[in-house]
Amino acid sequence: MPLTHHNLKYCLSLGGGRTVEEASVKAWGDGLRRTLLLTLIFALVAGLWLLGGDTAISGLFPNTASPEWQEAWKEGLHLLVISLIFFLLLRREAAIAARHRQALIENRDHYRQFYAEAPVAYQSVDSKGNIREVNHQWECLTGYSRQEALGRPMRSLISERGLPAFDATYARFLRGEDIGGTELLLCHRDGRELILKVEIRVHREFWHGEAGDICANTYCALFDVTAQRHSEEALRESESRLSLALENATDGIWDWHVATGETYFSPRWETMLGFEHGELPPNYRSWADRVHPDDLPLAEAALEAHFAGRTPEYAIDHRLRTKSGRWKWILARGRVVERDAAGQPLRMVGTHVDIDRRKSMEQRLIASEARYHLVAQAGRVAAWELWPETGRLLGDPMLFRLLGYQPEDLSDAWAEWIKLALPESQRQIEEEIERLRRGDAQRVSLEMQVRHKSGRTVWLHCNGRLMDEGEDGIERVLGICVDISELRQATADLQARETQFQELLDSLREGVWAAELDGSRILYVNRAVEEIYGRPAKAFDEQPQLWLEAVHPQDRKGVEERTARLWDDGRVELEYRICHPDGEVHWVLDNKSVIMDAQGRPVRIGGVMTDITLRKQAEQALIREHLQAERYLEVAEVMLLGLDREGRVDLLNRKGYEILGYEPGSLEGRDWFETVLPDGEVEPVRQIFDEIMQGRVDLHTYVENEIVTRSGERRLIAWRNATVRDDEERITGTFSSGSDITELHLAASERERLRRELAQAQKMEAVGRLTSGIAHDFNNILASVLGYTGLAIERFAGECPAKMRDYLYEVQTAGERARDLVAQLLRFSRGSGSEPQCLQLIPLVKEVVKMLQAPMTTGITFETDLDPDTPPVYIDPVQAHQALVNLCINARDAMGGRGMIHISLHRLEQVQAECASCHKILNGEWVELSVSDEGVGIEPGQLNHIFDPFFTTKELDEGSGMGLAVTRSVVEQHGGHILVNSVPGEGSCFRLLLPLAAEMALKNERLSSSPDTTVPERISGHLLVVDDEHSLIDYLQDLLQSQGCRVTAVDNAQKALECFMDAPESFDLVISDQIMPNMTGSELARRLLAIRPGLPVIIYSGNSESLDEKRAHEMGISRFLRKPVEPGTLLQVVAELLPATD
Repeated sequence: MPLTHHNLKYCLSLGGGRTVEEASVKAWGDGLRRTLLLTLIFALVAGLWLLGGDTAISGLFPNTASPEWQEAWKEGLHLLVISLIFFLLLRREAAIAARHRQALIENRDHYRQFYAEAPVAYQSVDSKGNIREVNHQWECLTGYSRQEALGRPMRSLISERGLPAFDATYARFLRGEDIGGTELLLCHRDGRELILKVEIRVHREFWHGEAGDICANTYCALFDVTAQRHSEEALRESESRLSLALENATDGIWDWHVATGETYFSPRWETMLGFEHGELPPNYRSWADRVHPDDLPLAEAALEAHFAGRTPEYAIDHRLRTKSGRWKWILARGRVVERDAAGQPLRMVGTHVDIDRRKSMEQRLIASEARYHLVAQAGRVAAWELWPETGRLLGDPMLFRLLGYQPEDLSDAWAEWIKLALPESQRQIEEEIERLRRGDAQRVSLEMQVRHKSGRTVWLHCNGRLMDEGEDGIERVLGICVDISELRQATADLQARETQFQELLDSLREGVWAAELDGSRILYVNRAVEEIYGRPAKAFDEQPQLWLEAVHPQDRKGVEERTARLWDDGRVELEYRICHPDGEVHWVLDNKSVIMDAQGRPVRIGGVMTDITLRKQAEQALIREHLQAERYLEVAEVMLLGLDREGRVDLLNRKGYEILGYEPGSLEGRDWFETVLPDGEVEPVRQIFDEIMQGRVDLHTYVENEIVTRSGERRLIAWRNATVRDDEERITGTFSSGSDITELHLAASERERLRRELAQAQKMEAVGRLTSGIAHDFNNILASVLGYTGLAIERFAGECPAKMRDYLYEVQTAGERARDLVAQLLRFSRGSGSEPQCLQLIPLVKEVVKMLQAPMTTGITFETDLDPDTPPVYIDPVQAHQALVNLCINARDAMGGRGMIHISLHRLEQVQAECASCHKILNGEWVELSVSDEGVGIEPGQLNHIFDPFFTTKELDEGSGMGLAVTRSVVEQHGGHILVNSVPGEGSCFRLLLPLAAEMALKNERLSSSPDTTVPERISGHLLVVDDEHSLIDYLQDLLQSQGCRVTAVDNAQKALECFMDAPESFDLVISDQIMPNMTGSELARRLLAIRPGLPVIIYSGNSESLDEKRAHEMGISRFLRKPVEPGTLLQVVAELLPATD
């Protein structure tokens, strides 16, 4: 008969009494005996009736002779016969009952032993809840002995927390209900609280006890699930903490409905890839299209494997393309959480973790996690029997399979089996067996490590019991063992995961906490909470209300009120202050929420808190800075302007409104460019502003531009600019400070004009000094060149070949050009020239056009526009002629010898124009003489240099660079100015502005007749010639001697003085250079005249600023000539001072 709750009633002896069947048999036997006794008495009376006859009967019982009595007697006889038959049947049933009773008694011990050895704790409880019987496993489970348990109320063993559940279960028991799966909290004898799963079967048996009551027995099977429940609770706690941590973690979450493709991406999932939340479509393609092409097949294969059930979860690391186009490594994990009836996946959830910087470490972690998730196949219970004395062990086939062996691989020798255990387990096994041998224990229970045939280690849990001696008289140990490798591994994994969760929570900067629903006890705090509160975790156990007591008194009421709303809102967010024991105050941001179990029932409250002290300090500092900035804005004497990305005003201070003339606040939100910029500048400036906002161009930190005030006045503002950026470095606008520099600009413009004018004057002075320095030496050279060339032509023109004569003429022409150039340089540097006069320019223009028309190429044409009413000007005709010729030649060269030169002459009233030469501002009436061409024009960068001496854009042999410099000198000497208009590629126009003759202070004209340059035929006399240039001395000596003069030539003034002093009267005339070493010509003349007054002296010079005709005359010098002197002129002057001879 199998061992079940139902038939245990046939074998259990409850509290030393009888079973229900035994009590029933006894009651039935007692009734049978009473019935037999009455039957015998009745049979005795009937026998006396039969044996004594009528007399005897009548003596005892009168009226027995009547017919009624006889009839009754017959019935009694019948009853006697029936009683005898019934008696015989009862004896047969009693015999059968006795045999059944004997069979029950024989089987009772067998079931008692099996009941006692059962691996499950059993107990029997009567209708009053008192314990009637327990087995050995119950004693091991609760720690109480059988003697301590019998008769004890079961309720006394229940912990205080478990009494409500027990009372409810007991009430169901009294109603006769069978109870399965109920968990009760029982107190172990050592004080531990056990969680027991109870299976209860109620069997009612009725009998009349001494008190006539009705009894009911309850059979209970108890299973210890304490460790399991604690593990589950720990796992739930860990999962709860993990859930709290994930809310503040950096993992991305996704939820994929496989059938529809609809996918939820958490905000962190999208921001991990650089997108804003909601920017990606919520579907499967948003992920698949961003997977690296090399990783997509692997990812899809992993998904298929998980869908098919070949993998417990989907886990893969792959690369995803971010918004910027960069590939980022992502660890993806997921699991199918819902399937249809056919096993096809319907819904899958998972996470994405950014492992871009920790790829190698995460790969190792993934491998480790994969090992943790491997689950070994379930093992079954194996039975074994050991004879310690003989060293023999027998195991069932399951034992061999647990260890990976076949039955023929191992013998039954105990010594061979024990070698499979690891050394530490061998020692434990031998100690337990020794205890059994000594009689110190009757049972053995231990966990051991055994080597599998494959070499791995298998954890086995073994339970055994020392049995009585058998027929062979040898004691043996019977037992079972279970493969608990999975349990051990699961426990290790759970501990590792718990450690990982704890490390994760302790690594967070945010504080994570959990508490009872009513807030009466803090269940958990991580390290960050300890730092935020400034107290260790154990302080929360010692002071359950510490979480509230540490709150700043001013914030405590608000925290309590907001926390009370937690049940209505499900989540609250609080900012309050925490007071440390040392008095330091910290601001915290606390996010509280109600934590639900799987059924949606609240189980605890928890939250995440962040120390925001620094943020609060920064906010307070920002507020102070904002208030201070507002004060600065009010007192600042510059315009402060803030614009948003659209160019609208979002900040303008008092000074800005004051400059613009608007009411304060009236420009906020208005378009700055449309409101204050001048017409024509709005679109260009806005285009540049838009490019700055888009980051395509850099903002100029300093710029000047004009604005238009409300009254229409233009003001020049100097801006200093900066871009405004948000936390992600995106440009959101600009901030500028502007100073009104209108007056400063006007003053600066005037200063700049004066500076340019001064610089030009200084430059001209330097050029003059340079020209004066080189003119003397250059004129000496030209005098020799021209002199000798003239002598050669004069003396040998008829003797030399024609070709040589032509060469001499070319040399003479070149020398004359060089002489004219030096003369121009001197006029330019000194501003000297001939005498100005009142002059009509129309004849001069026509003369120049006529003169230039022939030598210029046929590709050049002249067009004139000459106003006959043009008033005269006061100017030197020669210099005016030179200036106009220079402009025409430049125009020809600019057009490359082909084009039209336009010359115009008219009266002009000019206002607010700047001279291109002296940079003065021009006003008044002028006579304008302009020359325009159709040439290449002048580059803007060259306009400031075109009037510099020797500046030219022509080739080296095409121009001297003096034309415009001389023209400017001529114009400026006569009080005029020059305006230049030039467009590169289109041509140039030079406008000479000359003052009207009526406006000039007329000077007395010196009328001088032109000297007669007729060369005398013969000159006689003794001449002293002094010059430091030997070539010039030789030339003059040759020239004068050819005319009949006797010449004494010396190369320095000191020798000349000595020579003269030797014979003062022998010399008729002295010719001397002005500039010589040690003594000038004028000084020599002074000394000679001191020796011989009235001596004719001629001084000539290529350049002498210290001597001119007037001063020479005052010193008694007869004549002053300038180099290079024409031979005829020199001879004419000598002839005038010395009478000619035949």
